[in-house]
Amino acid sequence: MQQLTAICTGTPDGYRLRVLAEDHDSDLLDLPLDWDSFRPASAGHRLIEHGYMIRPDARTPETVNGWREDPGQPDTWSVPVMPTNGAAQ
Repeated sequence: MQQLTAICTGTPDGYRLRVLAEDHDSDLLDLPLDWDSFRPASAGHRLIEHGYMIRPDARTPETVNGWREDPGQPDTWSVPVMPTNGAAQ
């Protein structure tokens, strides 16, 4: 199964939630969100609504619902995800 990563980044208009695959040139998911702050649980729900879920092994004491702040990238969070239908994307 290929590696999928969700990235949520702050923008001037809110946030942008994307799902990227290591072997794809384009985003598998790209959603604008009109949030004024990062909402880890809501971001996880948006992923589920669009056929992805946070991998269970992503949740550790160093993360927020699996989301990890990206060092060197202000207001950017990432988490490994997988398709909810169990099929490889």
